[in-house]
Amino acid sequence: MNECIPASDASGAAHPWGRAPPHPALSGADVHLWCVALDRPPWPLERLAQTLSADENHRADAFVFAADQRRFLAARGVLRMLLGHYLDRAPESIGFGYGPNGKPELERPGGNPPVCFNYSHSQGLALYAVTREGRIGVDLEALRPLPDAEQMARLCCSFREQLALAAVPADRRAEAFLGAWTIKEAYVKATGDGLAGRLDRIEVALTSGGVPEFHAADGDPDTAARWSVRLLSPAAGHVAACAVERHGYRLRCWSLDDSAAGWTLWGLRR
Repeated sequence: MNECIPASDASGAAHPWGRAPPHPALSGADVHLWCVALDRPPWPLERLAQTLSADENHRADAFVFAADQRRFLAARGVLRMLLGHYLDRAPESIGFGYGPNGKPELERPGGNPPVCFNYSHSQGLALYAVTREGRIGVDLEALRPLPDAEQMARLCCSFREQLALAAVPADRRAEAFLGAWTIKEAYVKATGDGLAGRLDRIEVALTSGGVPEFHAADGDPDTAARWSVRLLSPAAGHVAACAVERHGYRLRCWSLDDSAAGWTLWGLRR
């Protein structure tokens, strides 16, 4: 059974936005999740921008709107700062490679064993996942009205899933669909298939209350025995999922919101 345990921050160091991020050790039994408000990142934006590569800065410059540019700089900079901690390396020294479908990975993994990671962002929020064992993927979505949820489901859900979604009360259908979407996305991001993976081949079962649960992939229900895919509640108004290619890990979660109150704890979606 996977274990969700509290993650504490013992440091009381002064910091522009409450407490500085905790610096936990990452054992082989751990999966660490970090949720960060990109409009108030845990490090000054100027410092984060200095850690980025020339390619990342070029990508930031391509954004039309300044807010999108700042969020991109913050998202990539926070990723580098977190990985720098786990790898005991300067954030700016970290190089990234990309799989056939665009999944980011460490160019020179290092570490013993190396660090595996994934991240996702939606509007002004980002979610990062780090582990040392097994492939990992995360997806994050802002909850929002989806009047065309049933039509969207025809593109990414099996017929059985479409029937189950149609049975969910209308006022909860958008949330149920986005929950199922994040589970599917987290899984294909973990496998490296990304958008090239057909989401209708990943089956999600909806409980009587409309809560989605990972069931099978490519018609193979044994996939669930190899993968742990969990629905999460990282922040109000958002739904997320994390897929890990193993069971029996300890899940530790940190979050920094816009209240400047410091790092708080969160866990599974109820």
